Amino acid sequence: MTIVGWAQIVLVLAAVIAAAVPLGAYIAHVLAGERTIFSRVLIPVERAFYKLSGVDPAREQSWAVYASAMLSRGKLGCRAARALALHGPHATGDDLNYDERETELPPHRRA
Repeated sequence: MTIVGWAQIVLVLAAVIAAAVPLGAYIAHVLAGERTIFSRVLIPVERAFYKLSGVDPAREQSWAVYASAMLSRGKLGCRAARALALHGPHATGDDLNYDERETELPPHRRA
């Protein structure tokens, strides 16, 4: 490995260590229900998501509802990934045109 590679590893490690303490303190404040520096901006966004999805933030969620939500989210994610793969900006559709593809038969299959 080159010196540049080692320098990159050291820089990323230093950035992770430097960010760990402030991010840990922020997460502790959020989980304790305290207001943070981002509360003014993020609380209205969170409430809008709750309202759009029909979630009551004060109501406890059972394990069955949670499992159903996770499974449906995974299903939607798979559908979105498939749609992007089939119809996204880099999808050419060349593999779907079987009739136009020129294929050569192996010698023992030729007539």
